[in-house]
Amino acid sequence: RKRTTMPLFRPKAPEKPKPTVVAEPPRTKAQETASATVGAALEPSFLGANVFSDDKLRQAAPGAFSALDQARKTGAPLSKETKDELARALMSWAVSRGAINYAHWFSPMRGTCAQKHDGF
Repeated sequence: RKRTTMPLFRPKAPEKPKPTVVAEPPRTKAQETASATVGAALEPSFLGANVFSDDKLRQAAPGAFSALDQARKTGAPLSKETKDELARALMSWAVSRGAINYAHWFSPMRGTCAQKHDGF
């Protein structure tokens, strides 16, 4: 005779936990502005807008630009007056774009890098 075993009860399948819905807190005006700004920063017209390029230097200080271009080609040193004119052109451009601070990033010969921060 064949013996069979029958369970006395059937276990219930475990209930699946209900997903927890977390409501996001309301966004502040600063967060909305930041999101809009980041989105605008990814627009092609914005990319490179804050770069002081050779074209911008040529427009700001044509005499100093030609001396710089010549120095690049020949390796000749720039005069102090030319360096000052280049610095004034760069500073004027930066301030016109709202800059109030600047950083000089340099790489010493020790193999590390460093920054010097200053204000206008």
